[in-house]
Amino acid sequence: MEEETQNGNFTFHEVEENEGNLEKLKRWLNKIPKRDFFSIPLSKQAEESLVLCETLFVEFTERVYQTEGNYEGDIQIN
Repeated sequence: MEEETQNGNFTFHEVEENEGNLEKLKRWLNKIPKRDFFSIPLSKQAEESLVLCETLFVEFTERVYQTEGNYEGDIQIN
């Protein structure tokens, strides 16, 4: 999202792509405790990073709607 923001690439396609990437990160984060045999203390940092990613995704999505058009559910009659 950082690169797309820098390039001004605010499209619905990017929202979908980034949403898929965010879902992958969530799935991976859920797998960490099952594979963490050494109880590494970085899981809290990983959770905080995911929260930041979610916040950035919401902000990016808002920017896309501002740039591309209406919010989901809005009906525009021409």
